[in-house]
Amino acid sequence: MIKEIRFIIALIAMGFAVGCSTSKPYRYGRNNESDTPLQTAITSIKDGRSDHPRLDVLEDQLYAPIDALRARLSRSNGTRQTLAEQREIAASQAISYLSQNDLWDVHIAWREYDPSDQWRRLWNNQDIHPIWKYTDGSMRIIASTILPERVFRLDRYNPHTKTLYLNSADSSRAVYAAATAKDFLGHPWPGLYAVSRYVPIVPAYQHGRISQDAITYAQNQDDWELERRMYPTAYSRVGGSLLSEVYGIAPGTSGMPFFIGPVMSLTGRLIGRGVGRWHADQRQRAEMVTEGSAAL
Repeated sequence: MIKEIRFIIALIAMGFAVGCSTSKPYRYGRNNESDTPLQTAITSIKDGRSDHPRLDVLEDQLYAPIDALRARLSRSNGTRQTLAEQREIAASQAISYLSQNDLWDVHIAWREYDPSDQWRRLWNNQDIHPIWKYTDGSMRIIASTILPERVFRLDRYNPHTKTLYLNSADSSRAVYAAATAKDFLGHPWPGLYAVSRYVPIVPAYQHGRISQDAITYAQNQDDWELERRMYPTAYSRVGGSLLSEVYGIAPGTSGMPFFIGPVMSLTGRLIGRGVGRWHADQRQRAEMVTEGSAAL
């Protein structure tokens, strides 16, 4: 029990470290080379919303309880945005992020499911060594083919094909996935950086970098709704990765059941999300105090 408590304390400490208690200027560009938005046109966008209706049926069945609850909450809160409208907002936020950071070579797969196109992009990607492309890259495409991001509403970046999948209705998740693209494209060896996720602790480090960028970006967009939602999104990614990675290398855990790892990851995500929401509330209160003092 003491070890678990220490893990949780370490997780919360990481949350504060990543959280950026105060805003700081954001650096634009894949190498953080500019202090102003670069506004590059994003040309490779495929809109697959009207394709694959059978996958949409499967998605609707999978998320029916969640969608029903979301509809009830939106009625009680007076909001009327549909799922499709929320997805459009999320996609536009992610595209704006890519444009401002000069990530022109990212292919945007908006509600797209096209495994053959992914294999073609894997073959044509000359920025990653074939060793990494045809091992880790192939496995990622196979996983996406069997478990489509479209069905599970996942926003995800595949560095081997330079593809950003956009499927959720959450702007913070879409922008976080776009920040993942920046993190990989700014690395001198993106293939090696991609496969390093199999090395203990490295995924937590990667999520820390991405979270730092995504939170700072949100803080500088003058969009409180995006910033408010970004804290739980980023903290949950860091928390889930950190807790599962620390558990994986902790002494005495080798004989534990296989499902303990995912349980620890889920626990870390839940704790991180809670810390993120608390941090967002603190930020909002601090802004209210500042505005009140300025009014006096």
